[in-house]
Order: sequence, then C-alpha cells, then structure tokens
Amino acid sequence: MAVDDISLGVSETPTVLSLVQQDLEANYESPLSVAAGGSRTFGESRVHLTVEWFAPLDLYNIIEAQPVQVATGDIVVDPSLREQAGGVVNAAVGFEHRFNAEVTGYTSLSTDQSSAVEGSFPNADFTQWNILHLASGATFSTGSTDFTLGLVAAFGTSQVVPQISAQDFNSGYRQLTLILGCSFPFGSL
Repeated sequence: MAVDDISLGVSETPTVLSLVQQDLEANYESPLSVAAGGSRTFGESRVHLTVEWFAPLDLYNIIEAQPVQVATGDIVVDPSLREQAGGVVNAAVGFEHRFNAEVTGYTSLSTDQSSAVEGSFPNADFTQWNILHLASGATFSTGSTDFTLGLVAAFGTSQVVPQISAQDFNSGYRQLTLILGCSFPFGSL
C-alpha cells in the first residue's frame, strides 16, 4: 500500500514514521511550455499581454525509495516522492501610463493556475492553489534616479489533498506585497 492510499480516519491509531535512506537519486521534470506576448502603445499608455501554456506531465517518481513497514501495524509505506501535472494556461495583462516626464503608473492582473490533476494526489503536492495576482504601482523619476513604489495583492483557494488531512477542506490564500525600489547610475563603465 502506498503512502497516498493510507486512510487517516478518526478511529485509527496515529502512526509516526521516521526513516533515513541514503544515496537516493532525484529526478525532477519540468513541463514543456510555450509562451506568447506583446504590447501596444496608445498615446502615453501601453498595454501588455502574455499567455503561457504548460504541457501535462505523466505520473513519475522524483525520488524512488524502498518501501518501509510501519512498526505499529501491518501497513507498508512507500516514501517515494511522486509528481504529476495536468496541462494549464496562465495569462497576464498589464497597463502602464506615463502621466508626465517624472511619473509613470502601472497596473496588472495575472493568473497562477494549479496544474494538479483532479482525482490524482501525487505526494509532492500538498495544495492545489489557483491564485490571482493584482498589482499596481508607480515610478517617480528625479534626474537620473528612479524610485518605485508598488503593491501586489494575491489571493486564491485550494483543496487540501488527503495525504495531510483526514477530511477534505478548502483553504484560502492571501498575500500582500509592498514593493520599494530605487535605481541610480554609477557613472559610465
């Protein structure tokens, strides 16, 4: 029985498993991806668009380990680390506007969709986040120095997969990022 087949029902005795296996090789695969994007200027404004498709990955072992018998019962746990991914498309749109020679504003919307395969729970993934990112900011130029101030809000939901929870539940994701930047020249090279 593999680790992702173990049911952690309420009536079962909790089991703790600790083991060390050395000299295991790791093989991590990245999916093929194809992206396209472009931008168009309208007066003092510019719109940017991009789209990227990621190919699916069949179930494979990242790390193949030897199965281990749990000391407190008849359960055999396979600690191998597995991954699987479905095809997914992510996209982004951005807008910039030059208010004057000193101030340019920016805003964007982008997706970060999960590539989790529904009904399949490879044990390398514990969440299946589908995240939306909203960003806004501005660049302020003074002479040869630029200052940047921005804010990124990201939010989404995920179903927590069974290998870490006895019950299905959804969890939320929220993140707020403040961006502060400064660029200035050091002189000619």
